[in-house]
Amino acid sequence: EQVHGVLLKPTGDGPFPAIVLAHGKGGDAKGFAREKGVDWFAASGYASISPELTHAGGVYCTDESNHCGGDPVNVRRLMDALDVLTSTQLADEIGAFVDTDRLLTYGNSLGALTVIESIERSAFSDRLVAAAISAGGVVRRSGGELMYMTPSGLDGVKRIELPLLQLHGRGDDVIYAREAATVTDTLVSGRNRHQMVWYPEHGHNIARGMLTSPSVEQFIGEWFAEYLNGTGPVVLSMAPDVVITGDPITIVGTGFGDEPGYLTLGKTRLNPLFWSDTQIEFNLPANAESGELIVTAPVGPVDDEYIEKPVTGGVQSDPVYLQVDEIIN
Repeated sequence: EQVHGVLLKPTGDGPFPAIVLAHGKGGDAKGFAREKGVDWFAASGYASISPELTHAGGVYCTDESNHCGGDPVNVRRLMDALDVLTSTQLADEIGAFVDTDRLLTYGNSLGALTVIESIERSAFSDRLVAAAISAGGVVRRSGGELMYMTPSGLDGVKRIELPLLQLHGRGDDVIYAREAATVTDTLVSGRNRHQMVWYPEHGHNIARGMLTSPSVEQFIGEWFAEYLNGTGPVVLSMAPDVVITGDPITIVGTGFGDEPGYLTLGKTRLNPLFWSDTQIEFNLPANAESGELIVTAPVGPVDDEYIEKPVTGGVQSDPVYLQVDEIIN
């Protein structure tokens, strides 16, 4: 199979981080490469590759048998595009301008379904640092009609280990909000590295051409930068380091952000009393048990007036063990 696509190299020698792009229905490799690879990413120093997917040009899609969205044909095309980015032939012919340790992927609409199905496979996701999708989900049978699908469905979503950013409009009438929410709920319940941003007043075209909300590009850029540069939350100390339930606890660190996130202790979610970029304070709830404490900090322009608050999820710190002592009367 011969697949066409567009490869973009920023100005300069590199090596540059690189993004595998996946366009939606009605789009094509050339248009998506110009709209996203050039206008969004090249100016920020990203190389990109945009393969032509089978739903290019508005082909009629009803289910996976039409080779749309997360169909195996499209998954293979994303994997082939990744192979091109990391090939010695590309380095020999054009120069080693791709940093093969800093690879990412982003898809919109049906391209988001392609990305979801692809990152469920370790052969693809193990080579990447992070992923982002907009206006996509896992679409299932609705009202008796089988719509665009990822063949693995939610069972496949449970296998996702790559950090994933989702952006979706509540008014999306193509891939409904409830379909995107099923992906979110599955990832949240599995405590995956994940962030969901809802646009309550937007529809399907939150990331398309002139209809794009400016913060969509910002969210994706900051999500990628967090995982490329390792600037997420870092816990430096906790006081006291051994506590009993009800005790006030102070966490000192970096990269927490100015907007409140949340903490988890084992399977228990903790709500902070105070949150700043370098300090968090909370009270240990009753029945808390010793375990790994993780700080989750939202990234991107979370103060944007067009998004729902609070943002779900964010970038996670490395776990820090917290010892909880029993109260002895």
